[in-house]
Amino acid sequence: MVYFLRTSIKTDEETLIWTVYNCIRNIESSFRTLKTDLDLHPVFHKSDEATQAHLRLGLLAYWIVNTVRYQLQQKNIKSKWREIVRVMNTQKCVTTTVQNVREQ
Repeated sequence: MVYFLRTSIKTDEETLIWTVYNCIRNIESSFRTLKTDLDLHPVFHKSDEATQAHLRLGLLAYWIVNTVRYQLQQKNIKSKWREIVRVMNTQKCVTTTVQNVREQ
């Protein structure tokens, strides 16, 4: 497979351009998944506050995704966000408290 990338980056270093391209591709993929997960779709906001809230929520969500993925990569887990969400959806946590009526 051959890729042709057009860029305004002033360098002949192919690995740098490829790294930047993959970073952008990764960000776009994460945002696509997040927008689906959070039901955060492009809408026409009627106020600047609503637009800013939309952007901030998206950036906060991406920051969380990036933090989780970074921590997983430190343990050599390099899954895409969609796969991480699928695995997380299989995990359940239950907190239960019981009061012993005989001990009162």
